[in-house]
Amino acid sequence: MEKVWNKKAVAFLSVVTAVIIIFTFYLGNRGSNINDDKLLKYLSKNSSQIDEDNFNESNFELLNSDLNKNVVFLSGYEYSLDDNDKIDLQLLKYLNKNAEVRFYLSDIQFSASEIINKYLDTGDESLIKKLYSVDSYNLGPYNKWTSLYEYNKTLDEDRKIKVCGIGVEGSDENDFIYLNMLIDEGEKPSKAIEQTINDIKNYASIGNDINSYREFIKKINNNILANTEDYKQCLGKNYENFKYVIDEKMELIKEPIETFKDDDVNKLCENTLYKNFNKLYAKLGGKYYGSFNILSASQKHIVSGSNDCKYFGELLASSDSPVYKKVLSIEFLYKNCQIPTAYGPNVACSDIIAIDSKIDSFDIIDKAAKSDVTLFRLNGFNSPFRKTTYLIPYAAGGVTLDYFQYSILIKNAKPKLPEKLTNLKDEDERDIIKYLNNNKYNIDIGDNDDLSSFKVLDNDIRNYEIFFTGESHATAYNADAMLKFLKYLNKNAGVNYYLLEESYSQGVLINKYLKTGDESLLRKVYAELVGTFAYDQNYFDTFVKLYNYNKTLPEDKKITVIGIDIEFQPNTTWNCLKYLINGKDVPSEITGAVNIIKNKDRSHNYAEDRKLAQTIYDDIQKKRDIYKNFLGKDFFDFEMTIRNLIDTKSDSYSRREDTIYKNFNLVYSHYPKGKYYGQFGAEHTYLKKINSQYIPNENFAARLNGKESPFKGKVLSIPYVYFNCKYKNSDNGGSNFITNSLNDALIFYDTSNSIATLYKLDSKDSPFSRYLYSIKNPLGGVTTDYFQYVLTIKDSPASEVYK
Repeated sequence: MEKVWNKKAVAFLSVVTAVIIIFTFYLGNRGSNINDDKLLKYLSKNSSQIDEDNFNESNFELLNSDLNKNVVFLSGYEYSLDDNDKIDLQLLKYLNKNAEVRFYLSDIQFSASEIINKYLDTGDESLIKKLYSVDSYNLGPYNKWTSLYEYNKTLDEDRKIKVCGIGVEGSDENDFIYLNMLIDEGEKPSKAIEQTINDIKNYASIGNDINSYREFIKKINNNILANTEDYKQCLGKNYENFKYVIDEKMELIKEPIETFKDDDVNKLCENTLYKNFNKLYAKLGGKYYGSFNILSASQKHIVSGSNDCKYFGELLASSDSPVYKKVLSIEFLYKNCQIPTAYGPNVACSDIIAIDSKIDSFDIIDKAAKSDVTLFRLNGFNSPFRKTTYLIPYAAGGVTLDYFQYSILIKNAKPKLPEKLTNLKDEDERDIIKYLNNNKYNIDIGDNDDLSSFKVLDNDIRNYEIFFTGESHATAYNADAMLKFLKYLNKNAGVNYYLLEESYSQGVLINKYLKTGDESLLRKVYAELVGTFAYDQNYFDTFVKLYNYNKTLPEDKKITVIGIDIEFQPNTTWNCLKYLINGKDVPSEITGAVNIIKNKDRSHNYAEDRKLAQTIYDDIQKKRDIYKNFLGKDFFDFEMTIRNLIDTKSDSYSRREDTIYKNFNLVYSHYPKGKYYGQFGAEHTYLKKINSQYIPNENFAARLNGKESPFKGKVLSIPYVYFNCKYKNSDNGGSNFITNSLNDALIFYDTSNSIATLYKLDSKDSPFSRYLYSIKNPLGGVTTDYFQYVLTIKDSPASEVYK
């Protein structure tokens, strides 16, 4: 059951995260025309500075006029910022001291909250550690509860804060940890319930079959109903909580969760929050504070995709709610704040992105902010928010105050990382982090001639002949990193050849540009790249810089660019062939074949192109000496381009690696002996094959490093890992955040402290040389079988569209 629920819950959390990111990117429906000066004046007057690291009650006095008339206080924020949790705890302390709030609402499940409460009562950290060992994804930061424990110690018993989990009982492990805790505190069970109690203790043996799980819960419930007094005798004062958990599980198994759509999950989650709050309020009364996602904290519906369910705050604010007109909501806004898009150790890949609240005239609320964290009262005297839906995304009518009554703007916040960054054992994770900290080097990839930071590679480069860096395409800093690596390897490793993940013809024209300085050749290449990731001003500028760099080098040190991929753009192919024959006297014996090239207009059909290329290629084989005399030193480029066009077929993507490998071997045999460097998409550069949906056969670098290859052990690979980096969409020039190609990427983020950080993974006693970490879809081996270094890149903007 847990696997089914967790799959749905993670899907729901992903939807919520996506909605929140959309929320922060597309906020804004200003509504009526508000005078900017009046808005700034109002916000400045109704604001208070908050120090996220030091609690000061006076910072929250702006809330005072609303404390007595409200029973429930909600804050709505993005879960994965450290500053959120700090401010959340400060709000809780303030409301505890000034509004007699004793109950902290959370969307975690009841059983988890009771284990936390047991920890808060006893200080026994083994309880909370046991909880986090199975469910740190959903429980929030460990240090929130430890800080709350320290705060509770300062309070009288009747003021201490209790955590109230009102979420779905989704985690079976949490439930059974709690049930067993209650059993251990009880008396010896009677014969009538002994077997069921033992089954609960051995719950892991029931397996993952959903039907078996449902029968197991029903069996427990039936045994309780048949032997209620025995359970009361055994469990004593804990019986009520024990029965509550089983009742909640019974409710949950009635739902066919495995068939739920996202909207069904949303409704179940929000309705459960409301149902459980009502039970809690009827039993305990009192006042409550809770932090939830921003949709659940809003008192009026925020339209989110196709979802039309009523959210928790909306239900609390409804006329049939026991706390009708007694709810206050606080909206969190963000500027330049970084979050991980996925922040659980059970999530394969975690990426860091930045969020901003893109509301109309955001600069106004930004100007009104007195610090990096500022509290704004929206419902003050003469508030403009009584007449507009300013600050509310996708508002369903009404005005701002129908949704939220206060806002907190957070600026420049760093991401909150999970307590565990991987699925590994604690000691293994600590060893990896220690190793990475001892084997990391800040690298300068800026546009300058300083290569000193790359000297960390000096001892390694002498052992290799081919060097790869692996990128995710279309982010600006790729080109900067490539040029720095190329210059360093040229000066220090004798690299004269740059391998291009583009067609051979494209490489020919770029290389001709590097030799002649005729920029029209480079522009002719880029004109054909519209609609691709390669339509990239950053790389265009890099080739211009490479031309200028080459001019400073002696002839035997100059860099040659060689494209070894398929002919993606056949118009470039024909342009290249026309360039190679231009101005040459054509022998009569080959006029027919040459005229095919001269008369070829723009390409519209790969099959036709291959047919024409085959005709020319066949003619070359019959009259090879004539073509060699005709083309001179350009003959090899001419024949390679023709051959490559023939090899480019409609299914070429499934056979790209075959063509790339074949082309490299032809190039390597032709050019003077030398060393090679290339920056390709990361999966091309792994030294061992992975199970890839994009590269079904063995990838290029893995072939070069294969057992029968003369380059076995002579290939160095450095994939890039990105945090808060955007890429340019190939279709519309827009941008999105890069998703990393490695697992457990946060272990690198946690240890990096510069724009670019290089990690050596194959040093002495490296865990990466002993175990398989970080590889997505690996096929055995250890990490360093796939690559020897990793380079992290932070905060790269998307590449600019070619101008």
